Amino acid sequence: MKTILPDLELEFELQELYILSKHWIQDISFIEDEIRFFKTVFDKFHDPALIKEPNSVALEFNQKISRQEENIINLKARIQDYLKFLEPFISDKHKMIDLGLIEKFNALAAEIKNLFESIKQTKSELFTYSEQFMASERTIQ
Repeated sequence: MKTILPDLELEFELQELYILSKHWIQDISFIEDEIRFFKTVFDKFHDPALIKEPNSVALEFNQKISRQEENIINLKARIQDYLKFLEPFISDKHKMIDLGLIEKFNALAAEIKNLFESIKQTKSELFTYSEQFMASERTIQ
């Protein structure tokens, strides 16, 4: 009779996946703070009349920020789903692991990376827009 030893490295790796996934929630909270900051800056430095005007920079920013907010909501839900999906693999040592577990993790990691890049680009564009708006306000006064 052969004794099967538990695969401690696999258990460690699964726990690490779970912890990394939990950290994504904190990362997204940071992004939500960035979005709130964007809205504050945008509310202070835009011409309210331009928000409804087609093809205006103000309308584009408003739409971009709204899309990012929707993306965050969807991503948070998908991360929670992934955490629930991952829990049985951690608690049940006999549950068979397949590539789907890693594929889902990689897909979420890529989406989070894309979200951070999108937020970074929005921030840069928003600062440029705000600086231009402030400069035009100074010339008017």
